[in-house]
Amino acid sequence: MQWIAPQRHASGAEAVFLILSLVASHAWLLWLYQKSAIFASLAEGAYSLVAAHRSTGYRLTRLLWGQSVQVSTYARSVLWFRRGLTAIYIFAFASFGMQARGLIGENGILPLGIYLGVAKAQLGGIALWRVPTLFWWGHSDYIILSIAWGGVALAFLALVARNRSRWYPALFTLLFVYYLSLVSGGQIFMGYQWDFLLLEAGFLAIFLRPSKSRVWLLHWLLFRLVFESGLGHGKRTWGPVFNAVSAVTRAVAYDRAGYGQSEASDQSRDGLQIVLELRALLQTEGIAPPYVLVGHSLGGTFMKLYAKSFPDEVAGVVLVDARHAEFTQRCRQLGVPRLLYDPPEALLAMLSPTARAELQAAPLTLKQTRRAGAFPAVPLIVLTQSNATSRWPRGLRKVWAASQLE
Repeated sequence: MQWIAPQRHASGAEAVFLILSLVASHAWLLWLYQKSAIFASLAEGAYSLVAAHRSTGYRLTRLLWGQSVQVSTYARSVLWFRRGLTAIYIFAFASFGMQARGLIGENGILPLGIYLGVAKAQLGGIALWRVPTLFWWGHSDYIILSIAWGGVALAFLALVARNRSRWYPALFTLLFVYYLSLVSGGQIFMGYQWDFLLLEAGFLAIFLRPSKSRVWLLHWLLFRLVFESGLGHGKRTWGPVFNAVSAVTRAVAYDRAGYGQSEASDQSRDGLQIVLELRALLQTEGIAPPYVLVGHSLGGTFMKLYAKSFPDEVAGVVLVDARHAEFTQRCRQLGVPRLLYDPPEALLAMLSPTARAELQAAPLTLKQTRRAGAFPAVPLIVLTQSNATSRWPRGLRKVWAASQLE
């Protein structure tokens, strides 16, 4: 490929980037090519490889994009997503409809009328917003069944509607409102994780159009953020971060046994035991993987151990000032004073029983992490505060900085 202009002549990858720079959103590629010798070298190498195997590249392009190479419209993906979602709606509405009278009917286990009456008495004027449901305007068995089986009928209409039908937004709005009414009025019978996931997906489907930005929003439904606190801290330490993150995706923060409102445990407080307790908690609460694990300090070691022990359940890991599994050993090798990395007994006595037990089990936790195998092939982000460590003794700072880069 050649770029020929009055003041410039270029070929190969540079010519490609010059052409792409005519589109503002791709101008950064030319800037990177001009500023980075490494990127320029890699780009030219890739261009030469493709140029030498044009036939193979053409066949691969045909296989992935077909004969006509165009910008993806996501039309087919949106079509199958909508059909799959409406099928799930059908099963969800029908499943609850067959049990509704026995669960929340007038003579059911937890009558809906009584539940709404209690909510109104305790919440007053905000009850409608805290318990959003159509059943405020009627909650007889007939109305409950009409919502459930009406949802089945609406889902069938959405299933057979033509692609890009102008009725899609209205149909999915009604499906969302109907199912939200059942979840809000269904009490403990509709409080499972998958019910909320269906509501989230159903809400996005109302606004779904074949565009990259809107399809990308659905990616947020594929994972759950799980926060693990450091030694001596409970879930409150994540407060500001958790509140911001939970506004855009589902997040989980909890108190380990012995912290906050969680009861103390008579089990060992080593890393593997804590990982198994966390996994059991997530399963009990119906919070399905994949997870993005976020751990601070010793909590970061727990999260690394979780990722190594159950790699198929993890989509990514974020470590915040997490201690490396070989940190203590490296401090010894470099002659770092023991007091700086291994707390004395006097300090242990000042800790809470749970924090003391976790710290005493830390050597075993680090050994478990080392022996758990290789870290899974998932994205890893390491965050560390360089300002605070800059005031540490030189040897300790050197070991810490090196371990954070691995």
